Amino acid sequence: MNVMFWMYLVLAPAAFAQQTAQEAIQAQTGCFEVTFQYEEVEAHQEGYALAPPKRSQVFEWVTPAFEAEDRIVLQHILVTPPMIKHWRQIWEYEGTSFHVYDGVDQWRRETLTEEQAAGAWVQVVDGVADNPRYGCSAPWQLGESASWTCETWAPKPRRDKDRDDYTVLNRTNTHRILDNGWVHEQRNTKLMVTGDVQTPIVTEKGYNTYIRVDDSECAKAVAWWPRRSIAWMYIQDAWTDVTGQYERFSVDPKRGVFPLWIRLFWLARKNEPPASLGQGITRHSKIYLRAVKILERHVAEAPAPTTSD
Repeated sequence: MNVMFWMYLVLAPAAFAQQTAQEAIQAQTGCFEVTFQYEEVEAHQEGYALAPPKRSQVFEWVTPAFEAEDRIVLQHILVTPPMIKHWRQIWEYEGTSFHVYDGVDQWRRETLTEEQAAGAWVQVVDGVADNPRYGCSAPWQLGESASWTCETWAPKPRRDKDRDDYTVLNRTNTHRILDNGWVHEQRNTKLMVTGDVQTPIVTEKGYNTYIRVDDSECAKAVAWWPRRSIAWMYIQDAWTDVTGQYERFSVDPKRGVFPLWIRLFWLARKNEPPASLGQGITRHSKIYLRAVKILERHVAEAPAPTTSD
């Protein structure tokens, strides 16, 4: 039996009734010891050798950046030195418009009818620089173990950044709430996408466990993040406004001397307000205009796909 199977036995959910989807989403907040595990399990091309499994551990602080009945935003912060702003989850109840990954470095607007969106929660995931990654709409399944499962395309992850044998993940995400934390399960088929042709290369399983620990393990992150969040608030607004102009858009992450994510991290760090806040909020609101200028160099309208007869 492999490691993931044993981890599931250890972490299998006890009777843990969730009354609402909002509570299930909010149960993902707090201080966690996180274990990231990925294992390729099925080759789809003759002669393909499965890559070795990957496993790493960190402490992570997950904090609510915004909470309302129909919208919850969760920000992940890596606690393991150095502290780093990590990924972000945006949950919207019965959302009808959001961007989904549509090809290499390209996204398109997904529009749902009210009937299609009824009862569902859209999850949009942003990367470390608030860059778009993927979005998907599905209902939460509530009961002894609350869970949410949705299938969508996603960009190639950083763990495979040096691979050139595939370009897109066809990803099935499951968020499962446990009595001692939560699990992010993935089934990812790695695709080589060339025009209209999608060639499956290999399928991997991801099993990322978030085990709740005492908040003292994340005390440094709790103190570190609030002041940094102000600069990132303006960068988030810039992303929303620049990408919101387009039904389809592409992002060139490497245009210029420095990658886009590095430029945005520098911008946020340079414009951190003083510890006293106060005047800093107004003075540093100009970060939004600078972020827009940076993004306009990297984000462009993408043409609609051509269809063959």
